[in-house]
Amino acid sequence: MQHRRIRTVSLGLLQAWALLSTRGLASARAQEPCPEHLPGLTIATIQSGDITEASGLAASRNSPGILWTHNDNYNDQRLFAIGQDGIVRATWTLEIPSPVIDPEDLDIGPGPVAGVDYLYFGDIGDNNSQRASIRVLRAPEPIVAYGQLGVSGSIPADVITLTYPDGPRDAESLLVDANGDLYIVAKKVTPGRVYRCPFPQSTTQVNLLQEVGQLNGWNTTPPTGGSISFDGSAIIIRGYYRISMWTRARGDSIAAALARPPCDRPIVWEQQGEAVCFFPQGLGYFTVSEGSAQPIHYFPRLLTCTSNEQCDDGDPCTIDICDNIGCAHLPDFNDADGDTIPDCLDLCPDSPAGQPVDEFGCPMFSGNRIGQLISALLADELDHDLIERFDRNADGLVNAIDMAIIIRELLNN
Repeated sequence: MQHRRIRTVSLGLLQAWALLSTRGLASARAQEPCPEHLPGLTIATIQSGDITEASGLAASRNSPGILWTHNDNYNDQRLFAIGQDGIVRATWTLEIPSPVIDPEDLDIGPGPVAGVDYLYFGDIGDNNSQRASIRVLRAPEPIVAYGQLGVSGSIPADVITLTYPDGPRDAESLLVDANGDLYIVAKKVTPGRVYRCPFPQSTTQVNLLQEVGQLNGWNTTPPTGGSISFDGSAIIIRGYYRISMWTRARGDSIAAALARPPCDRPIVWEQQGEAVCFFPQGLGYFTVSEGSAQPIHYFPRLLTCTSNEQCDDGDPCTIDICDNIGCAHLPDFNDADGDTIPDCLDLCPDSPAGQPVDEFGCPMFSGNRIGQLISALLADELDHDLIERFDRNADGLVNAIDMAIIIRELLNN
């Protein structure tokens, strides 16, 4: 179902947003062009008692509207898939030989299988700078349907062990480049020092990090999180009270980009803000803080706009705001019929209240589909559509595990 919503807002409103988003950036922009952003919008509040120390954040490009986060807790290998309404859709626990010690950041990037997105979970914290080695856990990103609730399970993860060339460092910023290279930015001892581990990383031997540079202009400010855009064109780093962005020219290394003066970006006060990530399309970004029931903030990018057609980004889940001052794309995951499927993805927007629906927002067992599924299972003739609709644990199969999850969904409804 395609929705194209382009809103025209008052000239004064966009002028005010543009002024706020660019205030104090003249000197940085004179040296390096900066994308402009609107001030942060609160789009939701995390609605889970299990998420109390959200320290990392990553936005899925394969599961629309899904943000991944985790706790900064010893022995907590859980990754939470939350909708942009703040509700947890799925919880996956990484299977690893020994528990995480101090997990601090999360990112998504390529891995050993071409065309597959991987979650990279950074067990890289070291408050006392005494760990002989740190770890990054890597697992294929599960597909999460926006309409599913209560999905949980475990997934095996590769363990990438890393050591610093100049002694232990406390770090909270993990970056994954579009080519699979890993970057870690130190928080203490040498705040802002940048280390690289090129792809492919070994999962059987210790990988020696390479010192490749230093964040320009951060001095003693401790970085607490970071992200690289999916196309590799920009890098964002945050601290508790600061967010900076670096644009990256084609052919530039991450180190070369970070060596240039940054563009300071809008930030809102958060209780203990450590997490930041880019929107999957473009250079808007999300932030969230540690603590219970924390708000999710989104900072839209402001673009030049001369016509409604130019402002349409083609994404059914964004509201496109256009004026002769600028164009911005705001995530929109409103759910008019309350079936947990946002209107922009809902193929059945008028589902009766309380009726179980599938990930497309349609009644789960309408049109004899359950009979079709059972017949196909018995005949071993599952087609792509049935697998996509009923593969609840995202393993590419429809089997007893999926049926158990479906039965639990029905019982919960």
